[in-house]
Amino acid sequence: VTRTAPQLGTDDIDPVAHDFEVELGYRYHSAAVIGAAPDGPVHADPRQTNGEPGFRASHLWLGPDRSTIDLAGPGFALLAPAAPSPWLDALPAVQTALPGLRIDGLAAEAVPSHNGGPDQPKGTVAERFGLGPGGASLIRPDGFVAWRAHDPSPDPIAGLTAALRQILDR
Repeated sequence: VTRTAPQLGTDDIDPVAHDFEVELGYRYHSAAVIGAAPDGPVHADPRQTNGEPGFRASHLWLGPDRSTIDLAGPGFALLAPAAPSPWLDALPAVQTALPGLRIDGLAAEAVPSHNGGPDQPKGTVAERFGLGPGGASLIRPDGFVAWRAHDPSPDPIAGLTAALRQILDR
């Protein structure tokens, strides 16, 4: 008598999450992320996360050879949708308050002619990162959004310094 092992069928089984969400759209919860919804989804389509803290930074082309993905490492990146930005103006004082910390600042808009093909998300930096005109997004060296401010702050130096101290546990 020949016996064969039962086979698990995969024809009628829906995946728990799309592979794209599992690989690139998972949410990171930790003290190194400020503003991540604790009861939010653990994964989402990375083209739809819109710069939410805890998710990877949204991908947009900033020029012919530069994407928001390139903002990852070796230090933090502070992204503002336009210049002048009080958040970017605060960087020298924040770096003085937190010596040895590298933060690169960038005011940028997506480049429409380089917004990619049909699978590439389109929109402005403000739209894709959920920012108002005076907002900013802080991206960790690993490419995850650590914090964001939708709007300007009356004291951007204090706000950004406090956020970084919490993220870095200083």
